[in-house]
Amino acid sequence: MTSPAIHEIPATVAPEALMQQFATEEGALLLQSAMPGHPYCRYSFAAVRPFLIFSSSGAMCKWQAHGRIETAYGDPWRQLEARLARFEL
Repeated sequence: MTSPAIHEIPATVAPEALMQQFATEEGALLLQSAMPGHPYCRYSFAAVRPFLIFSSSGAMCKWQAHGRIETAYGDPWRQLEARLARFEL
């Protein structure tokens, strides 16, 4: 597994414009909290090609990695916490 690339991009680039460049990449994702003039909303996170995908519906949790899908049942937050404990964040 390769290490994630983390880059800070100047605020002069709109997050939407950045993501247009990656729209065809697998797992392209934009999380925005940026809101002009609001002190608590100042970051946006863009990601592509995830090594692990988590989804849940009720107590059913699904993990997708390396072309495999694994299903587990339980509290999604606890499932996520346990799985992420394996990684250095």
